[in-house]
Amino acid sequence: MSYRAVSQQRPDRCHVTVEEYSHFQREGCLVVPGLVPMAEVGELKRHADGILRGDVPLQGLEPPPEGSTEADLLQRFTRVHMLHRADAVSERF
Repeated sequence: MSYRAVSQQRPDRCHVTVEEYSHFQREGCLVVPGLVPMAEVGELKRHADGILRGDVPLQGLEPPPEGSTEADLLQRFTRVHMLHRADAVSERF
């Protein structure tokens, strides 16, 4: 028995191999080089830095105290869950 995809191929979607899918299921992550163009990676980095520094207002997130050092800023968050629900740029990525 062989497998035949029934969905339409779409050039705007990332296609992964069975091995990549298995890796994702096993490890919980998958690195896809080139998935996001470098210009957009830069945009996302600037946006994340703006969130960290309090320049990007987000509901429920207090800005950092005035005079916070880089170390202070990095200590504020260990992770942010479901940021895409509160931030349109994060949702896009």
